[in-house]
Amino acid sequence: KFRRRVLIGAAACLAISIGLTFFYRQPATPGIEDFVKSAPDIRPNEGDQVTIVLGQGKNLTLDEDQAGVAYSETGTDVRVGNQTVKQEALRDNKATYNTILVPYGKRTDLKLSDGTVVWLNSGTRLVYPAVFNEDNREVYLEGEAIFDVAHNPEKPFRVLSEHQRIEVLGTVFNVSSYPEDVETSTVLKSGSVRVSYSAKKDAAMWMTPGMRSAFNARTQKVYTQ
Repeated sequence: KFRRRVLIGAAACLAISIGLTFFYRQPATPGIEDFVKSAPDIRPNEGDQVTIVLGQGKNLTLDEDQAGVAYSETGTDVRVGNQTVKQEALRDNKATYNTILVPYGKRTDLKLSDGTVVWLNSGTRLVYPAVFNEDNREVYLEGEAIFDVAHNPEKPFRVLSEHQRIEVLGTVFNVSSYPEDVETSTVLKSGSVRVSYSAKKDAAMWMTPGMRSAFNARTQKVYTQ
């Protein structure tokens, strides 16, 4: 199985602003998590090209020479390389969710409607709304990615995964949460982070720059280094 874990190094080259808060909270307002649970279980390794699944069921693929994916502020325009595709970003005033699948051996970058940029490692699935129209910004991650979050103090940005929740206002950080991995981890480059996990609520801690925190689902232990 091919996997290149080089994204953490890329994060070190980025300017990091405003600390992030990494915490476990109660389940999110019905929305993206419900969508993830009810959507077909499509895995990144089921294809050999980066694929974007739009809310209306249309699939877009990236060729080797295409630079990445970018959304307009309204979420209605999706640019894939030199091609722009129209989609319905809202239905009955509710967000349309899109999914990007990055198979093993591939990587790509994605610019969301709020300006947040995500670098996605191989074997990764990210579910996100075409446009953020609620009082928060939430995405769901399986795999590994770097997030360069557009600052917006009125709309926190949340990265949800199976074992953890991360909330930020605007910063750069690395998350690794592959479904087949025993460990779920985060790496802090700068700022202040409070970390806790759903299975270990008594293990909350404050992280300092340069620290790595990981939760082992098998042993139910938290490790830092």
